[in-house]
Amino acid sequence: MKKKISASIYDFDHTVYDGDCLIDFWLYLLPRRPLALFLIPLQFFMGILFLLRIIRLSRFKSFFLLFVHRIKADRMEKYLRDFWARRRKGIFPWVRDRLADEHRNGLYLICNSASPRFILEPMVAELGFDLLICTEFEVIDGRLTNRMIGTNCRGEEKVRRIEKWTAEQDIELRTVNAYSDHLSDIPLFELAENSFLINRGKIIPYHSVQK
Repeated sequence: MKKKISASIYDFDHTVYDGDCLIDFWLYLLPRRPLALFLIPLQFFMGILFLLRIIRLSRFKSFFLLFVHRIKADRMEKYLRDFWARRRKGIFPWVRDRLADEHRNGLYLICNSASPRFILEPMVAELGFDLLICTEFEVIDGRLTNRMIGTNCRGEEKVRRIEKWTAEQDIELRTVNAYSDHLSDIPLFELAENSFLINRGKIIPYHSVQK
């Protein structure tokens, strides 16, 4: 018999967090690893190719993440502890209370984001999420790489990842609430009984935006 779970699903960037954690972490790391400055022309060039639709977002993202390539995992943990200590105030004020309330009501808390696991994991754990579904990158011999595992966890891919997880865990999932700042997450909204669009930290019921 399948295990029945009722859940709330949250995007992270501009939904839980006031910003893009990948860009913010890149800016944090540049003065600490100045050799990464030499990558900026390549990142800029690949960004143009992405905007011109010559390469896909996943390809651009892999090139952008060259700034973490070959960093030892234990050193990255130290960077991230310091980064999130500085950026903790970037979590929107409503988030912690909403998560605590949903947890008390027995909801399983899922963060579903396109950002990389190694950046998200410390803060997602601190906030009390039960599961993190996100974009994955390889770790080889204890060092991070810019090699993406699978595809970028965005749009319909978020739903596919959820469906894969429920199938693997033999779970019947009821999505009570879904939160995101972006309409690329409409596939996620369609899973939920209640969907909320986050606009500059304010929670707006998605059905009211449609009218």
